[in-house]
Amino acid sequence: MPLVVFFLRKKKTDLFLFFAVTLFTVIWLYIALHHTVDLREERPGKNYTVIYIISHYLSNPGAFFSVIWSTLTDPEIQRFYQVSFIGVLGWLEVSLERWFYNLSILLCICMGILSIRWNNIKSDWPARACLLIFSIISTLTVFFLLLVSWTAHPAVIINGVQGRYFLMPFMLLAYSLSGSTNAFSSRITYVALHFFMFIA
Repeated sequence: MPLVVFFLRKKKTDLFLFFAVTLFTVIWLYIALHHTVDLREERPGKNYTVIYIISHYLSNPGAFFSVIWSTLTDPEIQRFYQVSFIGVLGWLEVSLERWFYNLSILLCICMGILSIRWNNIKSDWPARACLLIFSIISTLTVFFLLLVSWTAHPAVIINGVQGRYFLMPFMLLAYSLSGSTNAFSSRITYVALHFFMFIA
């Protein structure tokens, strides 16, 4: 994102931020991928290191998307993503009532639809398209990192992903569709605001 801002504003500080963020991100990912261990899973074979698994899916992107599809089409995983996106108490063991999760998801969808600003999308669609792309990349990154660091290889489904991991990608998606300096200038957005207040 700082690189996109650099191309838009042409300021050296944005380029510096890009290199700084990239450096710290790579360092953090290296440390996390090499020191995150799931004691519940033991990968068979000594050659199944994180580097090996990463290279496997980078060279076979079709296998990566196939595992994602298997994960997203699993009914139990779908339900877990829903409840963990809204919130599960304790150590993911104390769920709220089913109707509350269904109502919360419905209100979130309604709030998102009512908040879309079509005029803003038309006027500055390149920047919003970038946010949408970043949202998609962030979502895929969540699945990829959990696949190579938290899931036994070869994988059928991706383990370890929780619904709350999608909060930031969804925020990017929301800004791409409705971001504005005057977000509550219309009546319909006030309705969306009341939905938000009800959920909160």
